[in-house]
Amino acid sequence: MLFSSGIELTYKGQAVKMEFRYPIKIDTIQTAVDRICLSFISRHDGSSAYIKPMYDFFIENANKRDLVNEWKVSGFKLQRNAGTRANGLIVVTVKTNNDDTARSIGKHIASAFTDFIGLQTQNPHYNKKEKFVFHRDITEDNPAPLSEYLRDKDVVDIFNHIIIIDNKDELFDDVNAKLLESFFGSVDNARRLLRDVD
Repeated sequence: MLFSSGIELTYKGQAVKMEFRYPIKIDTIQTAVDRICLSFISRHDGSSAYIKPMYDFFIENANKRDLVNEWKVSGFKLQRNAGTRANGLIVVTVKTNNDDTARSIGKHIASAFTDFIGLQTQNPHYNKKEKFVFHRDITEDNPAPLSEYLRDKDVVDIFNHIIIIDNKDELFDDVNAKLLESFFGSVDNARRLLRDVD
């Protein structure tokens, strides 16, 4: 191949690193609940990404494989106002390590999900090798309560799963107001949603 003077081809057969054209993006946010981060997973156009195979695998294998630590995923919940659409899933992470941040969690999930879809067993779900990438930490200066992002019943489920209530009569005392607000937005909302907690 001929080039104008001063230009020459220097390629000698080395591999050219190719990036995936449209990686799946992960945005992670720290909520008002200090130990809980949420990850929103989307395609390049902002639409929700297909993560049902991860959800199904998690449901079947979470305890057998310790996926809470392996993936840094505590569960999957539907986004508030998502109806019943599975593509409205949010990844919930309850921090198990004090050094975890929204950024470190998002990066870890991106790596774990990329590895997962590369498995031979996932070929029917993904027709090409896709890549998950951590996009950004979207934590606000004043993090919003969990109820801002998740449906009421899911907030109650998470609360009941990670908070031990020794004395229900003292749950709504002023000393617990900040905790209840971080989950439910207000003590009144917490009282309404938790009235049937045993």
